Amino acid sequence: MAKLKERIGQTTPAQISEESFTASDKYLDGMCVFRKGRYIGGFSNLKGGRDATAEASALAAAIGKD
Repeated sequence: MAKLKERIGQTTPAQISEESFTASDKYLDGMCVFRKGRYIGGFSNLKGGRDATAEASALAAAIGKD
């Protein structure tokens, strides 16, 4: 995650799982990335006014549920 944050540049902490951040990228638009245990996930470049942080929160909540 540290290397990804470094690669992206300006990041803002988010409140998802163990570690997460939001950022803006000129190619990916708004993005949100999280780490939950051994999994890394997130969303970027969403169309239609969808919120990357909300989508990432829902994905993180679903990880590990069987």
